[in-house]
Amino acid sequence: MKLKSILVLIILLLSGRAGIAQTKHTAINEAWSKLKNAYLLRNANILMITDTLLNRKAIGREDYSELSGKVGTLTDALGSVDALNKKQVADIEAKNQAVEYAFGKLVLISGMKFPGHYYLDQLEGLENQIQLYKRKFNDACKAYKRKDLLLTLEPPPKVKF
Repeated sequence: MKLKSILVLIILLLSGRAGIAQTKHTAINEAWSKLKNAYLLRNANILMITDTLLNRKAIGREDYSELSGKVGTLTDALGSVDALNKKQVADIEAKNQAVEYAFGKLVLISGMKFPGHYYLDQLEGLENQIQLYKRKFNDACKAYKRKDLLLTLEPPPKVKF
């Protein structure tokens, strides 16, 4: 299983270098490239955690296959975008939500066999990075009046003092 995770990580990282969606605005393209790479890194991390859960028999093979399939479709969607448009952005967001939901379900199923706080902290850092790159992408889109490409942002947490 470790070899499979390493191969998936390599494939994801290599696919992150190709197929960057293009618009006529360099700032949007750069922001999209960074966001795309953050998604791919997060997805590789999710697959490694899921591999560990499968090895610990904390989840079933069907659950593992479901999540890896959703990660694969998101990766394919990220790699197949030639020119960004509203439909493609909405499709990528929907596939990302499916990955997040499926992974959350596996975390709940695994219970006490989850591999520890280190992995959750690492994943939280990647999620924060994705939110940052989404904001930068949205800012670039607003600057060039491409409001059709805006991504949905999670609201910042409310902190009470």
